[in-house]
Amino acid sequence: MNDRIDAVVSIIVPVYKVEQYLSFCMDSLLQQTYPYLEIILIDDGSPDRCPEICEDYAKKDQRVQVIHQKNDGLSAARNTGIRAAMGKYILFVDSDDMISQDACEVLVKKAEEYSADIVVGNYCWFDETGNRSYARANVYGYKMPEIVVDGQQFLLAQLQHVQYESMVWSKLYRRDCLLCNALYFLEGILQEDEEWTPRVFCVAERVVQEEKVFYQYRIRRQSIMTNSALAVKRQKDFIDIIAPSVEQTLQAVTPILREHMMQRLFYEFVVDLSQFPEYFLQHKNELNQGFWARCLSAPKMHFWIVLLRVNLRLFIYVWRIRAWLKYMGI
Repeated sequence: MNDRIDAVVSIIVPVYKVEQYLSFCMDSLLQQTYPYLEIILIDDGSPDRCPEICEDYAKKDQRVQVIHQKNDGLSAARNTGIRAAMGKYILFVDSDDMISQDACEVLVKKAEEYSADIVVGNYCWFDETGNRSYARANVYGYKMPEIVVDGQQFLLAQLQHVQYESMVWSKLYRRDCLLCNALYFLEGILQEDEEWTPRVFCVAERVVQEEKVFYQYRIRRQSIMTNSALAVKRQKDFIDIIAPSVEQTLQAVTPILREHMMQRLFYEFVVDLSQFPEYFLQHKNELNQGFWARCLSAPKMHFWIVLLRVNLRLFIYVWRIRAWLKYMGI
């Protein structure tokens, strides 16, 4: 077969400073039981041996395509992959993670059976040494009672059951759905999944779930999500760009979905607020409290909004007490 033309699944893998993990990821992709794949490696200006490793894999397997670009970040790399993809479906895989051997086979079968725009899969965690004792088996969200729902129904149900997951790599997407709706990632920000995923689900007409654990997410100390040096930018991006963008996306959805999503974003914001109080206390004028007051109308949120606007330090203190009481089951 002509590997790229016959590809059904385009696996997009952004690559940056993962020299010691990349071979684990690639081996899991090349060992797939489903043969109709193209693997698009986006070398995002990686300064280590990753560009060489990518080229080595491309020489070994015709299904592997390598694109080299200057370092523009994860969003830009994923966008490059979307534009280059030729498959009917797109699967995002981070270059330090792995997928099960039958992942593509299982996901495509589900997508084809139900003509799905999105197949929402399941995942587990493991530490950077590969120690599976840290794995969380079956972290699946709320299981929908209907087999097929539209994206907005899916979002609302997951939010109502506090099971919403924004990460893009646990799902298979129909490429035409992304292209026809110009669903590219917002570049230059961190936590881009938080901004992108609501846009995708708001236009998806058919969403199904697959309970099988297919994705293995590696937790490592120096990743984007765990590097404290990036915490300030992550927080600022969330407040200034992501939350307002999601709020704009939700203008056309039902009020109940909009309220639940904005509450969820507010809680994400508060988690950062309680973990990094020094930053927020120094930059309290940048918190955009008026934005949250405008977006959240539920009575149970009024107390928190008022407290946030009146006394930030007290807000953090009370929230931490609430979190502790909740943890203790009180």
